[in-house]
Amino acid sequence: MKNRILFFDFGFGGHVMEWMNHFYKAATQDSEADFFFVFREDEFLKYSPLMTWDKVANISIILMPLNYVSLSSKGSYLVKIFYRNYLLLKYIRQTKANKVFLINLEQFMPLLGLSCYRKTEVSGVIYNMFLYNWEHLSFLRRVLYSFNYMLLAVNNGFKTVFLLNDSSSVSYLNRKLKTSKFRFLPDPIPEINPPEDKNEHSKKIRFLHFGGLCNRKGTIRILDALLQSKEEGLKNKAIIFAGVVYPEIKTEFYDKIRLLENKIEITIHDQFCSYELLGECCAQADYILAPYENTSFSSGCIGYGALFDTTLVVPRQGLLGKLVFRNNLGVLINDFSIESLRDFLEAPVEYISDISRRKSYVSGNSASNFVERIFDDINS
Repeated sequence: MKNRILFFDFGFGGHVMEWMNHFYKAATQDSEADFFFVFREDEFLKYSPLMTWDKVANISIILMPLNYVSLSSKGSYLVKIFYRNYLLLKYIRQTKANKVFLINLEQFMPLLGLSCYRKTEVSGVIYNMFLYNWEHLSFLRRVLYSFNYMLLAVNNGFKTVFLLNDSSSVSYLNRKLKTSKFRFLPDPIPEINPPEDKNEHSKKIRFLHFGGLCNRKGTIRILDALLQSKEEGLKNKAIIFAGVVYPEIKTEFYDKIRLLENKIEITIHDQFCSYELLGECCAQADYILAPYENTSFSSGCIGYGALFDTTLVVPRQGLLGKLVFRNNLGVLINDFSIESLRDFLEAPVEYISDISRRKSYVSGNSASNFVERIFDDINS
């Protein structure tokens, strides 16, 4: 029987669009299955023109109405989980899918783990590895996480659980839960070519902060550190902000930018940035600032830093620090307070990456390697 494969998520911005486009392009080369891509309607119509979506007979695009998306984000934790699973089941029935790939599997747990979708095989990705925050979790959160992962291990409806960029947790969970369902998934690096003469002509030290600009990314903390810095310390320095400024900080962000206009050269790209634009920003920058609050995730900034040989500046803790340290990609900061960030901005630590490790990370995290692992799993 011909496989009917459903790719599903409630978002479309950021890495979700990037990943879905990788999967879509791979699907155009696979005539042995029927593919269904469910996209959030408003964001797909807004951002899809930035990428190519060739029409192919065996691929269907389904646009999810905004009122469906709203159902998945309102109410208590359990109510949100219920509606997410309800909508997932709705689209499984609509498409008659026998295989499902979830971009963010964790947002459906634990209810998904208690469900048995007959004749439907589920795989998906987990980004946030709880093991790195174990000592800071409440007893209830520890129980919930342990329960979720036990369900993933024992429920035969789950085929594969991919852990993003985290080989250590894969080994630990497979051993601890006596399973082989957990697998490593490389965080894909965009296929763009870095320039040969990276920023060598610039006399200024340039910092870059990119992605969705918000509190959890440390955006306001960077601005506060710049405001606290001495003018002499920011002499011959510049900073680039690239990415949509979230509504939660937009007013504060631009108020503080106005206070800094005569203190440091600032470039702002308040928009969804194409690969090419981010590539240009990385090529100009000496340092990528990533003072994230949650360090138990991987981050696309690691791939950009490795590809463009731009020094990453990240917290020492968690998966983020582990990846940067293991691959010799940048500077680790013990305490990412405003004061320590200010000190770094005034006197950045010079760093020379290990070329062989950097190239190894780039090749191992190629988009083709990423897609190949997913489609090998789907087609097996």
